[in-house]
Amino acid sequence: MAEGVLFDFVGNIVASLASQAIQEIGLASNVGKDVEKLKNKLSAIKVVLLDAEEQQANNDAVKDWLRRLKGAVYDADDVVDEFETEALRRQVEIHGSKRKMVKNFFSRSNPLAFHVKMGHRIQDITERLDGFASDMSGFHFRERLHDTRPFAMIKREQTHSFIRESTVIGRDQDKKNIVELLLKGPPDFNLGGGDGVSSSSSSS
Repeated sequence: MAEGVLFDFVGNIVASLASQAIQEIGLASNVGKDVEKLKNKLSAIKVVLLDAEEQQANNDAVKDWLRRLKGAVYDADDVVDEFETEALRRQVEIHGSKRKMVKNFFSRSNPLAFHVKMGHRIQDITERLDGFASDMSGFHFRERLHDTRPFAMIKREQTHSFIRESTVIGRDQDKKNIVELLLKGPPDFNLGGGDGVSSSSSSS
């Protein structure tokens, strides 16, 4: 993996968790504090990632730590996707009175179940991150808030793919379909399956 890529990836997740859409959903339920804890824990780990990514070439223990950390980071990214899809779903519900098909499609939605599920997932990820944070002291990582390498080097390394082996395309397609539905309201609308929204088709 190119140096600095995980650093940037975690930074994007932190920024997303601080976004207005996710904050509003969090404040509307008891998951707000959990979201904040997750964001803070990722921020605390992020500051050592540049040094860790440099050290992994000569330190197998650091390399293994980063490999395991990526699993938790990927799960945190999934949480962000779930929240973003939920935010779009709520937009659809606002417009649902104008489109019976949409209203029927989302009639099975249960906000309470969503919040309970997400609360458990976030707590689990945060606990795992606690373990990685505890390991950091043993590696004596240096904290670095910014990537000081030449811009050209950063740009070149970021051209390397950082694609998850188990990337789930479903939710991205879900979000795209929801946006298209809001903008165009097509007569026939099928949504691909995913954790956030299940596969279905509806008619008026």
